[in-house]
Amino acid sequence: MKIKFITWYINGANAPPKRKKLFHYLRKLNLDIVCLQEIHIKKYLINKRLGEEFILAGVKKINGVALYIKPQFKSKLLIADDYGKFVAMEIKLNVIKSIVVAVYRPNDD
Repeated sequence: MKIKFITWYINGANAPPKRKKLFHYLRKLNLDIVCLQEIHIKKYLINKRLGEEFILAGVKKINGVALYIKPQFKSKLLIADDYGKFVAMEIKLNVIKSIVVAVYRPNDD
């Protein structure tokens, strides 16, 4: 079985035109797992059509990592930091288990 996966540093998706283009493009790719770094948006602006499971780490307008995982995967949150720089989830499809991690590490930390 193939798993389609992308990880992308997007440097913010707060502007409506950028957010619309980004989520449209990602939906078109029909990915199983999407990891986004430095997403910079509030949870209510998230497009859940990318995946059933969504985790956003971080509460400020800065930082923010997101994981979208399609519903055919069973998933469980393992850890997410309070600063929006790290989130890890365990995923399972049939008998295969994996851990997916999204990390944002700016140069100034």
